[in-house]
Amino acid sequence: MRIKILGCGDAFGTWGRLNTCFLLETSTHRYAIDFGATSMPALKSIGLDSNDIDGIILSHFHGDHYGGVTNFLLEAALIKKREKPLWIVSPPNVESMIKKLSDALYPTIYEHLPEIDLRFFYYSNDNQISFNEIELHSFPLIHSAGSSPHGFRIKVENRLFAFSGDTEWTDDLFKVSDGADIFICEANYYDKEGPGHLRYVDIIKNLKKFNCDNIYISHLGEDWSKEKMESAELSLLEDGQVIDF
Repeated sequence: MRIKILGCGDAFGTWGRLNTCFLLETSTHRYAIDFGATSMPALKSIGLDSNDIDGIILSHFHGDHYGGVTNFLLEAALIKKREKPLWIVSPPNVESMIKKLSDALYPTIYEHLPEIDLRFFYYSNDNQISFNEIELHSFPLIHSAGSSPHGFRIKVENRLFAFSGDTEWTDDLFKVSDGADIFICEANYYDKEGPGHLRYVDIIKNLKKFNCDNIYISHLGEDWSKEKMESAELSLLEDGQVIDF
């Protein structure tokens, strides 16, 4: 099992990092976990394109996490003439959210796209779903309400990957990460108080309560500094990083 970090930054490209996109590679499929606005060039930078991706799994509807989906679908339908199915796994209403995004970026084009085989799977709240070889368990978290924020656990090939999505502190993070081989957790803030995101110091304060093998920190914002990064106890993700687990 392998995770390739195509992007692990915030919405503003802070520290030169691209928007969130993690490429989960199983023995048979590739899934993009989130697909932010910068994810198409990130995908191309490692020699892949939309035809190489079997599914997109979205944590919530903010541009730095799903803003590249329109461009993905445009390439898949118009350039690559995609024939195989594409699984899109997300909170409810993703079809409407993609259409709104597409209409804003490329007015009227979405309704005129050549038809491709899109297979939607929805999760919401504390819910478990299965598709292909994957079992996904979702948890509602605390971010911008209109974005349908969730964290989730993905079980595949006897390995467990967990992701916080974007969230403020909540003890439900212990449930999201319980028993995970890898837990990617956002920490937009280092120690600054602010809405919608986690503080690194709160993760450290509660570190002994997490029951998981490896925690990786993502989504670093302006509250961090190079000195804070260099002294961090936990591993900080970098764009281009590859993790085998």
